[in-house]
Amino acid sequence: YKIQSKNSTSFVFSISSGGLDFGKDFEMEASIKISQSGGAGRNGLVWGAGYSPFTFNNFSVNNQKETWIGVWDGNAGAYAPWNDWWLTGVVNPEGNFNKLTVRRVEGQYYFFVNEKFIAESANGGFSDDDIGFIVAGLSTIHVDYILINYLIL
Repeated sequence: YKIQSKNSTSFVFSISSGGLDFGKDFEMEASIKISQSGGAGRNGLVWGAGYSPFTFNNFSVNNQKETWIGVWDGNAGAYAPWNDWWLTGVVNPEGNFNKLTVRRVEGQYYFFVNEKFIAESANGGFSDDDIGFIVAGLSTIHVDYILINYLIL
């Protein structure tokens, strides 16, 4: 699938999870490729999207091979990082697919890029059950797949 932002602001494409219970332990995984980059903005997964105000959690990579984890806070009108942009050494360059994985186990969130553990956080709760993708301004991503599964531990 191709998702594109045709203006200078980020574009969020969200879909309903179909009523999944995100209070349970789960794993969400997607394979994305930054095909065209308009700068070093956020390209990645969103989850827990809610609409009063518009708020979502975000796990992104950029064309500088950096990673960002945090939330768009609709009340404040700003991004609030849990882990601000940093080089992990595991992000593939623009034009290559990256596998992003968010795993929730007993309320703790674990983040992986290309099957390499990079961070954990107690943040990441859901205000709603919408999931999807964020695309940086003037950028295009291709999504190979998205998988969401409950974890049986």
